[in-house]
Amino acid sequence: MITRSRDWYLGRTRREQVLLAAAGAISAIVIAVFLIAIPLNNGIDSAKGRYEEAVVRHGRIAAKVDLLAGEDEATGRPPSGPLVDFIRQSAEAAGFTLDAADPAGAGQVSIRIASATPEALFGWLSRLETRGIAVQNLTVDPVEGAPGTISVSATLRGAS
Repeated sequence: MITRSRDWYLGRTRREQVLLAAAGAISAIVIAVFLIAIPLNNGIDSAKGRYEEAVVRHGRIAAKVDLLAGEDEATGRPPSGPLVDFIRQSAEAAGFTLDAADPAGAGQVSIRIASATPEALFGWLSRLETRGIAVQNLTVDPVEGAPGTISVSATLRGAS
């Protein structure tokens, strides 16, 4: 069968051979795109979505566990020690990477987070409010190229 196909191909004119080779190459590219690249990209997008949902669920469950365990966050007591250190520890425990956490005056801390999901961020800010730490200024911007992700700049004020 291979010899028959080769003989048929060699029986074509040079122009037909070039056109058949080009058609074969284009067919291979189309097959590769529709059978490999697109399904792989869809699978990656689906996995990212499931991961983001899992992070939000984890944050909610962790908050409920903290509440049930009777940790200091649930008591409403203000943090002891420097406010900036408490904010850093709390953000790390909530799974956030602070790009900046600097004292911004008496009892205030200025923070910046490059990437966070809104649900997790506002849940964390809500838990801080139970400890007497209020949000004084908040700027939230969407992150380009990352749907459902925001960047945050905020000034937090501790209980006086």
